[in-house]
Amino acid sequence: MAGETVLVTGAAGTVGGYAVRELVARGKRVIAADRPGARWDLDLPPGAPVETREGDLTDLSFCVDAVTGADAVIHTAATIDLGQDEATMRRINVDAVRYVYEAARARGCRRFVHFSSASIYEKRRRPIDESAPFDPQSPYERSKVDAERWLWARPRAGAPEVVVVRPSMIYGPRARFLGAKLATVPPIVALFFGLVPRIRGGASCNWAHAEDVARAAAFLLDEPRAAWEAYNVADDVALTFGEILEVATRAYGLPLGPEVPYPTRLLGAVGPWLAESDLLLRALTIGNRRLWDFIVRRHGLVPAIDASIDRETFLYAAVEAVFDTRKIRALGWEPKWKDFRTGYPEVLRWFQRQRWVPTYGPAAAEGGAAEGAGAPAAARERRSSVGFRFEETMAGTWHRAGNGGPRPFRFTVTATAPSSRQFARDGLLRLAGRIDAEGLATARPCRGTLDISWVRRRELAYDLSFEGDDGRPYRFSGRKDVRLLRLRESMTTLPGRIVAADTGAEIGTALVRFDLRRDLLPFVGSFDLVVMAEVQEAGDLAATRAG
Repeated sequence: MAGETVLVTGAAGTVGGYAVRELVARGKRVIAADRPGARWDLDLPPGAPVETREGDLTDLSFCVDAVTGADAVIHTAATIDLGQDEATMRRINVDAVRYVYEAARARGCRRFVHFSSASIYEKRRRPIDESAPFDPQSPYERSKVDAERWLWARPRAGAPEVVVVRPSMIYGPRARFLGAKLATVPPIVALFFGLVPRIRGGASCNWAHAEDVARAAAFLLDEPRAAWEAYNVADDVALTFGEILEVATRAYGLPLGPEVPYPTRLLGAVGPWLAESDLLLRALTIGNRRLWDFIVRRHGLVPAIDASIDRETFLYAAVEAVFDTRKIRALGWEPKWKDFRTGYPEVLRWFQRQRWVPTYGPAAAEGGAAEGAGAPAAARERRSSVGFRFEETMAGTWHRAGNGGPRPFRFTVTATAPSSRQFARDGLLRLAGRIDAEGLATARPCRGTLDISWVRRRELAYDLSFEGDDGRPYRFSGRKDVRLLRLRESMTTLPGRIVAADTGAEIGTALVRFDLRRDLLPFVGSFDLVVMAEVQEAGDLAATRAG
C-alpha cells in the first residue's frame, strides 16, 4: 500500500537493508530501526523517506518508540551469532518478537511480517514445504520455533495479521555469520593446496539471496492472501555442497584442481557425532578461527566474518535441505536471483571491496595446462605456503615382553609440517618431544615422524626414536587403524611396539589413548601457522625423509 509507513527492524543488516530499499521503491515511508552504533549503509536515493531509530529491541519502551508512526512491521532483527548463550538468544529472538508485536498491536498496525528460518524443519530427502514438521536441534532453532508458536497463538481479531518468512541459508552483502562463512573456505583450502580440489557431490541445498528474501517480505506485506501463513524463500536451483564450494572458488579466481569425491561415508559416520558434540564443534571452531585469523593478518583484512563452525552451518553441508517455494510463487512472486551461481560472485565482490576477504586478482585461467596460471597475486599465493605445528599428548600403559604387568607410558610431542601443501601431498609430519615409559625411559627426548596416510591406507603411523635410561637406543612404532564405523575409538586409540633400535628385538607392547574431554581443546589450541618459502619447504622435508 503506497504511502504507508513501515517499521523495518534490523534495518542495518543483510536482509534489512535490502528491505528498506525495496519498500522505498514501492512508494512507502520507512522507519529503519537497529541497535545503537549500527553501520547505516543503505545506499538510498537522495531524499528517500527513511528515518533511522537506534535502540535495544529487548527494551519494551524502545519498541513502543520504534513503532510510533508505523502502519506495518517487517521484523528482520535477530541474533544469528550461534556462539551466544541460550538466554541471550532467547531475549533477542523470542522476547523482542513479543515486545515488537505487542507494540505494533497497541499502535494498530495492520500486518506483522516475521522472519523465522527454514533450518527449523525436520530434514527430508524430498523438497521441504511449509507443512513439514519442526525439528529444532539447537538453541537458535528452538528460539525461532518458540517465536513462531507465540505469534501463531495470537488472537486474530483486532490484531496485526501475522506472516512468517522462512528463508533458506541466506547469502548477501553485510553478512557476517552463517552463509557468510562460505567466503572463508577457499582461502583456507588454498593454504594447503596449490590447486583447490573440485569436490564432486554432497548434500544439496537451494540457498537464498538476501535481496530476494527482502523482496519476498515486501511482497507479502501487501498480499491479502498471505495473512496468517508461512512461506519458504529460496533460490530456484539446488546445488550440491561441492558445486557451492566451486562457485565460491571460481568467484575468487583461485585455480581449480582435479575432482575428488565428496566424503559421503566419512560424513555419514562423523556427522551425527560431530553435530551433537559441543566439545568437537568448539575444537573445530578454534582451529578454523586460527586459520582465518592467519589469513586476515596476512592480507591486512578487516576481521568482520565469523569463522566459527556451528551445528547449523555444518548440517547445511552434510544433510539434504532443498526447500519447496511453490507456495509463495503461486501468489505471483518470483526470485530475482534464481541461481546461486549468478548471485554469489557479486556478493563476494562486495566482501572484497570492504576488505573482509582476500582479493587474488582476475579469475584464474581454465582448462588443461593453462589451469592454475592465474593473476600475479594468485600466483604469489601458490608460490608461498604455510607450515603448521601442534602439540599432542597420548597416555596409557606398556607391558615389558615376558615380564607381566602394565606400567605407565606417555608421550608429548610437537608435530610440525614445514609446508602445508607438501603435507597435503604426502601426509608426513616431523615429531619432537618427550617420552615416559616406567622402567625404561624417564622424560627422555624423542624424535620421529607421524605419517597421516589414512586417505590412502586408512591409518596414522607414529614412529618415535629415543634413548632409554640405560643409554641404549629404542624405537616406538604405533598404528591407528582408522575405521569409519568406529571412528572415535580408532582415532583416539594407538597400539604399538617398543623395540631395541640396534637389534630389532621386541622390548614390549604399548597401548595409549588420546583423551578427548581432557586433551582435545589444548590440542587444537596448540595449533600454529608460519609462512615458509617453497624452496625451503622442499629442502627441509627432503631432509626429514632422508633422516
